[in-house]
Amino acid sequence: MARRLHAYGQAWFNWLASRQHIETNPFERLTAPGKEKARDRVLTPDEVGAVWNALPSIAEPFSHCYRVLLLTGQRREEVAGMLRDELDLDAKTWTVPAKRSKTGRALRVPLPDKAITEIEAALKITISKTLVFSTTGDTPIS
Repeated sequence: MARRLHAYGQAWFNWLASRQHIETNPFERLTAPGKEKARDRVLTPDEVGAVWNALPSIAEPFSHCYRVLLLTGQRREEVAGMLRDELDLDAKTWTVPAKRSKTGRALRVPLPDKAITEIEAALKITISKTLVFSTTGDTPIS
């Protein structure tokens, strides 16, 4: 928790400094406490089912995005930023370009039929010409 707080504090003060609200970031002098621990927690099948069943109660396109997350296992920011031209729905694949991938390598993600159904539903409601999941038309959902 302390390490997370340090990371958030550092990011916040960097943002303030970049906009010249402060002169220096007080977190620059601090060492991050502890060590980062890898997480190995995964959702149980019952938890996945509970999330899936709760999704109709939240607004579109969020419900579609969360279902694609569950169906593909990809990272939140990568799915939220999905672009139309990254999709090949006939081949049932989605290519995350290296510049958007956390690993820095392009990823070719197979899309199950249910994921394609969710993507197509999102495409019907989006006002963006490029983004699959957007409420503004200019930015991905967050």
